[in-house]
Amino acid sequence: MISPVTVGQLAKDYAWLIILALLVFEVTATIAINRHYFSEIVPRQDRVGELSEQFRTHALTFAAMAFTVIALLVSLADDPGEFANVLQVLAVAIALLFFTYEVDEVTETRRYWFMLQEKALGYGFLSVFIAVVILYHDAVPAVSGWILIAGFLVVASIRFSTVWRQFGILKRRKKKELEEQAIKSQEEEPAVSPD
Repeated sequence: MISPVTVGQLAKDYAWLIILALLVFEVTATIAINRHYFSEIVPRQDRVGELSEQFRTHALTFAAMAFTVIALLVSLADDPGEFANVLQVLAVAIALLFFTYEVDEVTETRRYWFMLQEKALGYGFLSVFIAVVILYHDAVPAVSGWILIAGFLVVASIRFSTVWRQFGILKRRKKKELEEQAIKSQEEEPAVSPD
């Protein structure tokens, strides 16, 4: 029988892979639900450029936090290898946050670039948070990390509800587009006159 301790250890050991798998799943599902919408060119009246610049600023802030934690771990730990799980998660966070920073150049071309930037920033933030939870657990095992775990569960549930709501919006948008296409195709059909 699998114990909760074993599951927790596996989740800690492969947190970086779980983060990437969830990101790929969310992006794939989002695009699959409404491929047409995300392949469209971004209209000029959208505020994508402004929002993208804000995401870029947030990404730099979180990346600086991640670099600070890495520098502290490497310089202060007797054996930085004992924090390998934390360092792997922070490496994923930095990669996602740098992607968020760099993709700003193309976010105003197609909608999927902006969506990818938003997802990368969200998962980069979650990665930093998960790294802190793992670090706290590894560095101070005698102290209960329930407050951090509870905080993570709150953040994760907010993320889940946001994604769930976003999927609902995309499904409604796709349904509306299909209805509009059906009406348009009915209008374009030539009227058959009875002879």
